[in-house]
Parts: sequence; C-alpha cells; structure tokens
Amino acid sequence: MTTTRLPLLFVLVACGCTSSSLPSPAGIEPKPVALAGLHNVFRVTDHVYSGNAPEGDKGYQSLKELGIRTVVTVDGAAPDVAAAKRFGLQYVHLPIGYDGITEARLVEIAKALRDLPRPIYVHCHHGKHRAPSATIAAIRCLDPSCSAATAVNFLKAAGTDPRYAGLFAAAERTPPVLDAAKIEFREVAEIPDLTKRMVELDETWDAMKKKPNAKDAILLVEHYRELSRATQQQNEDFRRLLNEALTGAEELEKVLRDGRDSGSFVTKSALACTNCHAKFRDRRISSTP
Repeated sequence: MTTTRLPLLFVLVACGCTSSSLPSPAGIEPKPVALAGLHNVFRVTDHVYSGNAPEGDKGYQSLKELGIRTVVTVDGAAPDVAAAKRFGLQYVHLPIGYDGITEARLVEIAKALRDLPRPIYVHCHHGKHRAPSATIAAIRCLDPSCSAATAVNFLKAAGTDPRYAGLFAAAERTPPVLDAAKIEFREVAEIPDLTKRMVELDETWDAMKKKPNAKDAILLVEHYRELSRATQQQNEDFRRLLNEALTGAEELEKVLRDGRDSGSFVTKSALACTNCHAKFRDRRISSTP
C-alpha cells in the first residue's frame, strides 16, 4: 500500500513517545495524504490513528486499506457495527463528552489500545476534539516517555479547540496506572436515554445561571448538538425547539467569548429551554414523528 492512494490524512508522530509496544518513529512532520471518506486523520504511533467517524463504505474501505483491525469510537452516537464488519473491522464503543474523560473511562480506552488487535483507529464525530484527546491521553497511560507537552502539541496539531478545557486537561494530567486485568469490550455502549441527557443539560444550565461563562456555554452548545444527532427521529415540535435552543446557545457562547454583556442572550437561550420543558421535560419523547 502506498500513501499516494491514501485525502486529508495528516501523519504526525508524537515525538518523545517511544513505547516499545506503541513505537513512534521520530522526525515525521504533519503532511496531507488522501483517504476517501475520512477527515482529520492523524497517525499518532505506528499502530494508532485518530480521526473522524467513517463516512459510509468509502470510509471503512479506507480503514481496511490502511490495515486497521480495530475501530474505537468515543462518540456518543451508536457506531455502524454492521458496516464495519463488512470490511472485517471490529468496533468498540467507549463514549466520552466534551467536558473531559473520567479516569475509569481513560483506563478502558488505554486498555483497548493495549489489548485489542492493532492497528487501531480511534474516532469521534469530526475527529478534531474528543478522539485526539482520548487517543493521546491513553497513549500517555501506556508510554511514560510521552509528556504532557507532547500531548498538548498533538492536540494543537489535530485542531482541538482550546475552549474544550476538559479535553486538554485529560491529556495533560498524570496518567492512571493500568493493571493487567482484561476488559470485555462492547460493540455498542449503553447510550443515555433522552431524560438522562436532559438532566445533564440542566446541570450545565444550573452552572451557567450562577455565573455565565464561555466554558460552560460551549458545553451547552455540544449538549444540544449531541441531542440533535441522537433525536433525528423525534417529532417535529421537539426538533424545532431543540434547534432554537442550539442557535441560542451558539449566540450566547460567542457573546461570552467576545466579553460582551450576556444578560439578554442568557434570557433568550434559557427561554428556548423553558419552552421545550413545557412540552417535553422529564418524559421520553415518542419515536413516532
């Protein structure tokens, strides 16, 4: 296989990470290589890549041509296991949020990289934020020579937004120690139902009401985006109100980021939530349109 066949793969080796189990040849600079159906792809070590969710058969075919054997998704959405299997790929689902990675989840991701058939491709939705953070944080669990500075440099190269402070913190913090115990990984993790997602959203709003800040505002935006992706089949009124809430949160985040007065925008965004709660709060939405 030659790299000339492979759109938009960025080859980057995290210099300083030299684990014998996950070797990283030094001196390779990021450079574009073509991969159909994939974007924002980085080679982090000889055997571990990160990027976006494969786009249809073209994406899975590119992974197959790359030699990938295991696909680890940290996205909140359920993976297309059937499509992956058609190309001989094994899926593992270990979802994380935009607010960071719990120690327990990081241990699971690290053990996946350690124990599952390689090469391994780690992805989120866009391949720019959660997947790079999960990948480099897990590699730091496996390779003591991989420094926090190396991790941050990788996130910057991958285009991870610095507004996601929790993702940077996960990559920088002291890695947990792994034991030898194996994990029985699942192809599709249990995905929170709509009520639980709403509770998480309300908790973020509670923090915003106490002190409006850009960090929580960007988490609000991502909560709404994840809800939107997870509720494509919900009824039209719910989808409309959710889109209004997302738009309001995006406006609020920009205002806070710019340092402008956010009072009216907080009220507007909160009103969108109130309107939705009036019709749908605390009950599961019917899947019938």
